[in-house]
Amino acid sequence: MTLFKTIEEKKASGKVKKVFDHIKKERKIKKIPNFWKTIANDPETLERTWNSLKEVMKKGALDPLTKEMIYIAVSMTNSCEY
Repeated sequence: MTLFKTIEEKKASGKVKKVFDHIKKERKIKKIPNFWKTIANDPETLERTWNSLKEVMKKGALDPLTKEMIYIAVSMTNSCEY
């Protein structure tokens, strides 16, 4: 049973559309993943989460690819189905 409906790209407007467009551009993807579409129910949370992720993923002591691999390893360890 779904608790939250997703905000589909074609129905996105205002802040949600702006963040969706930025996610697609920065991540070089054509389709917004369900994670982002779900938290878009609260545009402020969507924007805050996206901005936080950008900060975490920018180049630092670890490069972005290594950080992505850590995300995957942690997800697998926690049996995350997503």
